[in-house]
Amino acid sequence: MPQENQLEVLVGGAGDRGFGFVENAIAGNAPIELAGIAEPNAKRREQFGNKYGIPRERRYSSVEEAIAQNY
Repeated sequence: MPQENQLEVLVGGAGDRGFGFVENAIAGNAPIELAGIAEPNAKRREQFGNKYGIPRERRYSSVEEAIAQNY
């Protein structure tokens, strides 16, 4: 659950753009909580989730799956 004034973010894609977004948000002290990752490639999804501490139950193979899981 995000803290007050934090935006809960589902990252769509664990490629260069997804990593870049998160790294820039961290560097800029953006008030976000990484709530999940949606990435079809299982290896990239796991690497991303492990690096940023996203629980396994919040790692999805697609945005559609995240929505269906009541994201």
